[in-house]
Amino acid sequence: MSKTTIHINGRPYHVACDDGQEDSLIHLGRYMDKQAKKLVGAVGQISEPLLLVMMGLMISDELSDVRSELKKLKSMAGLNENAENAENESIDLINSISERIEAISERLENI
Repeated sequence: MSKTTIHINGRPYHVACDDGQEDSLIHLGRYMDKQAKKLVGAVGQISEPLLLVMMGLMISDELSDVRSELKKLKSMAGLNENAENAENESIDLINSISERIEAISERLENI
């Protein structure tokens, strides 16, 4: 188990993490600090608990938007997949009909 320090709104927070996760945690801490600075810039200095709640709400809102976009993209990919499957089935059907027409044509030539 490792420990690292992140800084949010000028305050240090000592956080435990799994070995090897320090860089990731520092990156996340920087992101949170950036969000804190945005909030403080917009509303002024507020109490730490309120700041953390508002940051949590902002980040949750971002996550919700990303999830919605991902859902749309997955839906579009599903539609594309269905269209591709329909196209492949159509090609198979056309090939089958073409083979049957050729077989009939050959039989007619032999009459």
